[in-house]
Amino acid sequence: MATTIDVNSTLSLSDTSKGNCRYIPCRIHFDGKAKVSDFFQKTICDESSNGNKELAATFRGRPLNGVEVNLPSGFTGLVLKEHHKRTTEDEERKLIATHSFDKFTHWNLDKQPTSDDLIQRALQWVDISSALHKPVKMDSDQSSSQTSMKGH
Repeated sequence: MATTIDVNSTLSLSDTSKGNCRYIPCRIHFDGKAKVSDFFQKTICDESSNGNKELAATFRGRPLNGVEVNLPSGFTGLVLKEHHKRTTEDEERKLIATHSFDKFTHWNLDKQPTSDDLIQRALQWVDISSALHKPVKMDSDQSSSQTSMKGH
């Protein structure tokens, strides 16, 4: 089964609007538009302490603590929509980008978000991976010392 992102349709990547994206630790059994600003945004209050912008809110009476997270440099987040649901596992999926984002609000239930949270650790891996795969250029002094260590 292949998955493709359609960028040649009436809504291309350049036409996507910047959206406010939130990562909330819950599963909502609804797939469609929601009036987020009517039910969620109004309860957000800024609790800035020790220089970090920390956010607090409630969702259905449960306390949430949040922090704004920037995507790694060179990356863009996309909100994708599937117009045609697959009928079998083997059928190709076609997704269309509806919004893009370069930062999102990460919410935790009953605790402050930290760099140890899974979503933030996944984003840290992007920087680690690029450092691991970056080409290494050796000076002539370094290359001769590397050769002598190999016994040549």
